[in-house]
Amino acid sequence: AHTMYQVGLMETDQHIEFFWAALEMFTQEELSKFIKFACNQERIPFTCPCKDGGPDTAHVPPYPMKIAPPDGAV
Repeated sequence: AHTMYQVGLMETDQHIEFFWAALEMFTQEELSKFIKFACNQERIPFTCPCKDGGPDTAHVPPYPMKIAPPDGAV
């Protein structure tokens, strides 16, 4: 509900569904590390400068299938 996709992308696109499915498998610690990596912040910002294509915009490239990470990889 809080995700804004760029023109041409939909939440039902396969690679977007894979992305969210992967995040759902993360532990709270892994989610914190992901947010730190993606936003360079400890928690998700209240207002997102990425909505206008700013530096916090996440680009999720399309993948043809789910890829399981090696054990212990985040």
